[in-house]
Amino acid sequence: MGCQISRGGRSMEKQKILLDTDIGQDMDDACAIAYLCANPEADLIGITTVSGDAVPRAKLVSAVCNSMGRSDIPIYPGLETCILKEQHQAFCPQSHLLEHWKHKNEFPMNEAIYFMQQIIRENPGEVTLAGIGPASNIAILFQMDPEIPSLLKGLYLMGGKYQQYNLRTWSKKNSDNTFSIATQGQNLEWNACIDPYATAIVFQRSPELTRAVGIDMTHQVTLSLEAFHNTLEKKLPPILEEMSKAWIDYDPLQAKTLCYHDPVCITTIFNNNVCKFQRGNIDIETVSPRLLGYTYFEEDPEGRHEVACEVNPEAFFEEFSSVF
Repeated sequence: MGCQISRGGRSMEKQKILLDTDIGQDMDDACAIAYLCANPEADLIGITTVSGDAVPRAKLVSAVCNSMGRSDIPIYPGLETCILKEQHQAFCPQSHLLEHWKHKNEFPMNEAIYFMQQIIRENPGEVTLAGIGPASNIAILFQMDPEIPSLLKGLYLMGGKYQQYNLRTWSKKNSDNTFSIATQGQNLEWNACIDPYATAIVFQRSPELTRAVGIDMTHQVTLSLEAFHNTLEKKLPPILEEMSKAWIDYDPLQAKTLCYHDPVCITTIFNNNVCKFQRGNIDIETVSPRLLGYTYFEEDPEGRHEVACEVNPEAFFEEFSSVF
């Protein structure tokens, strides 16, 4: 069974979105937030932050929301720790940008999980939960209130790497029999492996509609610096311009191209032409110390999850830029 678009066209109803983000590492979380603020089809009902420096991350969320005229959106700093594992994403590199932008300084503390629970229970079957960072908050939410997954309209996650299954030549016909040795870095994806036990919990307890967009797809959605300056930069709000430039300055070797990981995932909620999805089952490695958080995908027409298996960069950039 090949890749299928499970729902054609695009949804026109206004959708309630609850976003969980680790904004502050690069510019793509901010792009996703700004897109949701500007999208007339999105009702962004709340944002929680996750991983180290959760409060500075909340301040960055506030700065983006304020710049988009959406200071009304509730923002909650979430968990800074991982389950049974050291936090390797302890700091927020882009926090220095806060001095340039108006933002809130005070937030409800130690309430993020309860906020998520409350907003989902108040809107059963209506909330799409979107996770674009490590899964810590979502995992604890699902553990604390096991009924929550059944109350969600859907769960969208940016994380993992799933196309390795295409190389299993013993399970299907494949014209490419090239043998290659994968390194640890090639196998692991950041969001999935930062809190691997949380990632495992979320996929084990996932709701009926669970879609994952892996880095193997999002890595295909890039702009060179020249293309960015000539096209998208002219349309973006000023805060996204600054965050994009800060990412380039912070890591000029990595940022020779700008990659839009998180907004790719978010745009699939509203536009079914951005990605095609394959149904199957996702399992997470939780035993091997060197491969904690490895995402293993097996095709299955009756599977519990959907994984992005094709991406259309042109459709993404058209969708993303259309709201600004």
